[in-house]
Amino acid sequence: MGETTSRPFAIPELDHLPTITMSMMLEQLECFNVVAAPVASRRVFRWFESPFIAAATRPEGLRSGQTLHICRASDAHEALQTDSNLFACLVLAPDEELPSWTADFTDRLVVVQPADSFMYLVYMVQCYFMNMALWESKLDHFATQPDGLQLLFESSQSMLGEFALCYDAADQVLAYTPDIEAPTKALQMAVKSSHYSPEPGRSSKSTNNLRVDHRQTKRAVVVDGLRFATVLVQAREPLSQGKLDMLDMLCKRIDLACKTLWHDQVKSTNPYHFFFSRLIEGAPCSRDDIDEQLGAIGIPPQHQLKLVLFDIAAGKKPAPLLAELAPAVKRINHGDCYYFAYQGYLCLLCYAVAGDSQLSDKKTTEDVRRYIAEPYHIPASASMIFEDITDLDLAYKQALIAHNLRDIVEAEAANSADSARTRSADDAPELMPFEACVIYYLVGARNKDDRFLDFIFSHTLMQKISEEDRQNGTNNLEIFWEYISSERNASVVAERMHMHRNTVRYRIDKIERRFDLDLSSQQVREKMIIDFKVFFLMQQRTSLKQLFE
Repeated sequence: MGETTSRPFAIPELDHLPTITMSMMLEQLECFNVVAAPVASRRVFRWFESPFIAAATRPEGLRSGQTLHICRASDAHEALQTDSNLFACLVLAPDEELPSWTADFTDRLVVVQPADSFMYLVYMVQCYFMNMALWESKLDHFATQPDGLQLLFESSQSMLGEFALCYDAADQVLAYTPDIEAPTKALQMAVKSSHYSPEPGRSSKSTNNLRVDHRQTKRAVVVDGLRFATVLVQAREPLSQGKLDMLDMLCKRIDLACKTLWHDQVKSTNPYHFFFSRLIEGAPCSRDDIDEQLGAIGIPPQHQLKLVLFDIAAGKKPAPLLAELAPAVKRINHGDCYYFAYQGYLCLLCYAVAGDSQLSDKKTTEDVRRYIAEPYHIPASASMIFEDITDLDLAYKQALIAHNLRDIVEAEAANSADSARTRSADDAPELMPFEACVIYYLVGARNKDDRFLDFIFSHTLMQKISEEDRQNGTNNLEIFWEYISSERNASVVAERMHMHRNTVRYRIDKIERRFDLDLSSQQVREKMIIDFKVFFLMQQRTSLKQLFE
């Protein structure tokens, strides 16, 4: 790159290297005559070198491809051939023509012909790198401060040069650029009232009825998979790609600041959120503390539980706000539920009195379809019914497995000869219960956790019937199996088991009511067969005769 004979520019010690995209760099060079540049390049520069700043000053570990090399044409050709990652800003003298060899490096060259001196160009680039490094250092510091959100906007005013504000799901203004005048009446009112109401007829999307405003740019702030707030920039002209890249950098820090803000808000508005999160993560909690929390929430002492998982990211775009979803999810299970966000999913813990059929897959599926799947097209999965809240981590694992196995189960159902119809892409996604996936998990999983397997096998419908048979001295499980395997022929079951046909029907009716089953459905009967297979697998070497005896 040429020998360094002098160093008129001193490089200060930096705690933070800048992040400068190609678009940002080209916009800084617009004051010079840009002769050639890559048509499309997403290269990111973290450092620069020139004849006045030697390569020896490059921070340790920084790749050459992340460095912008500013040089004369006479110094560039050999360096570009030697280093295939190198990117150069080639500087031509005012009367110098573009060398023919540059055609071989169009994707790794920016060529400028400054009217001012070469030294001035290097100085300008150095100032830009230093300013960006200082700005990003401030952003990283402010993002973790208690009042960091407003500080982020204040420190970014000179960089973006446009009015911006952030408002939450309730349209409350959280922060804005104080020293740049709001360019519209709606935004001026938002600054005064701390509440943002979009102007009628203004939209960032093109429709037949609304006027399009390309100068307005919005970015969603997502916390735990849900939209927490929105960043709005109202520019005098449509934002350039370089400004959009800078906005992305700012929004990354806004996400962090909003997460801290959300954490503080949840403590007061949704106090049990972190109680459930800790249980999923397996954090220790005393039985007294658990009983106290459950009592405060309103879960009855003798209860059943089911966890439903909603994949917000897979629903309609853009993702609905939590403020929009909350009233809908709270209608599931007659309102006997508690919602919280975790790892990008909206979790819904449903509860009911022990022994009630309120948490049956049939009822849960109907509620999810009506309130979530059809209006928002959000897929959901569910755990088995369980009794101990300390098993919430296992229930979460079940619901997550059901979510991940959805495509396999649905493909198998579509290929079935008895499939009633082919689902279309516009159909609302069905609730995927873990029971429908358990056989696939047992066959496919290699390293099976003993605690998880015990949890699965102790919460199947068959296990419940078997346990009630043991306690009551009945044989309902055997009657149920014979009835299912004989295609609901009560006379055959009665003959095999030496019972009256009406007794068989009475027992089966009781099971259907107890677990909210409709055995006239072929789909339900097929599911019961799978459940029996899982139950038989659980018994290991126990013969059917020994099992039913």
